[in-house]
Amino acid sequence: METHQSNRKLSNHLSLINSVASGVGIATTVYGNLDVACNNYFNVDLAINPKKFFFVTNSTLLFSFFAFCMSITVPYISNNKMHTLSAHLTSTILTAELLISIIFWPIFRYNPNLVFPKSSIYGPRRISMFANLCMHAFPCVLLFITYIANKATHKPSIAWSALYISYIVTISYIYYYTYGHWRYRIMDKISSYVPLFFVFLGVLFWITHRKLYWIKVKVYSHYQIDKW
Repeated sequence: METHQSNRKLSNHLSLINSVASGVGIATTVYGNLDVACNNYFNVDLAINPKKFFFVTNSTLLFSFFAFCMSITVPYISNNKMHTLSAHLTSTILTAELLISIIFWPIFRYNPNLVFPKSSIYGPRRISMFANLCMHAFPCVLLFITYIANKATHKPSIAWSALYISYIVTISYIYYYTYGHWRYRIMDKISSYVPLFFVFLGVLFWITHRKLYWIKVKVYSHYQIDKW
C-alpha cells in the first residue's frame, strides 16, 4: 500500500515536471524561431521568415515545438498510438537537439561566421546570446526533462532516425541547388565531403538515440519508477 502511494506521488510529480518543461519549451521554441529585431521588445519581430527553415536549427526547433505540444497534451488522451507517436517524436528530436548543441557551440566559439550569416552577428538583426541559447541549448535541456518525465519507454526507432536525417539531407540539398552554396559556410569548406559527412551524421545520430534510451532505462531502474 505504501509503495503504491509512493509510486502514485512520484507519477504526479513527473506529470507536473513534464507539464512545466513542455510549457516552457513551447515558449522557448516559438521565441527561438521568431525573426530578430533588436529595436523591438524582447529583440524579436512577430514574424517568421520561411527561408530560415533551411537552417537545421530552425527546422528542428519547429519539430521540438510539436514535440512539446504533444508531450503536454497526450497524457490526457487515452490513445496508445498517440502516446507512442509522442514518445518517438520526443526521443528523436531530443537526439537532434543534443547533437545540434554539441556541434554548434565549439564552431560558434571558434568562428561565428561559419554557422551564422553576417547579418545575424552584426547590426540590428544580430542574434543575442539569450536567443542563441533558446535555439541551441534550452530546447535540448527541456526535451531531456520531458523525455525522462514521460513514463513511456519505447525503444528508439531506426525508422524515425532515418526519417529525420533524410529530412535534413533533403533541405540541405534543396538549398544548395537553389542558391548555389550550402546554408552553412562551414559546409562550403568541406563541400567535397558533404555526402560522407551526412553518412557519419546518420551513424552518430543512431548511436546517440540508443544511448539516450539506455540512460532513461537506467534512471527508471535506479529510482524504481514504473514504466508504461
